[in-house]
Amino acid sequence: ALRVRTWEDFGFVENDNFDKKFIWNDKEGKVEATSDSLFDSKTFIGSESGIKDNKMRFFFVIAFNKNFKFKDKTVSSFINILDNASNSFNVEIESCESFMDYMLLTTLIPFDVPPAQFIESVIDLSNKINKKPIFIEKYFVSNMNKPTIEEVMDFLKEFN
Repeated sequence: ALRVRTWEDFGFVENDNFDKKFIWNDKEGKVEATSDSLFDSKTFIGSESGIKDNKMRFFFVIAFNKNFKFKDKTVSSFINILDNASNSFNVEIESCESFMDYMLLTTLIPFDVPPAQFIESVIDLSNKINKKPIFIEKYFVSNMNKPTIEEVMDFLKEFN
């Protein structure tokens, strides 16, 4: 049986039905089989994404609609929406960074919560608080690594 467990800041995968061990290759962005001499029966996931408290780390880039301007009221409303959504889905918000054209959210999402369901509810509720929608409907998500500036710019190019 496949089990995902946590230990300190690492997640590891145990599989009683498979005799190979696996390790995360950060450069390749994938899990690879490794020799038995490297690990015991536990494989640690030490990438920037990884697992913590039985939740998986996801990075979301949500782009602002064109001509959107933040106002104090909008900021406080968005924070309340993000807080309420994260509480209702049992999601931890590790960070929320705002840039000129987008926001970058770093989250820990339980395994039984679809990441799309969480972020789409945040976008939908946020877009209802203003006369004009705050965010575009599409978003960029990664659970492999924090998006690079190149990945973010490629995503944003689609909407300019």
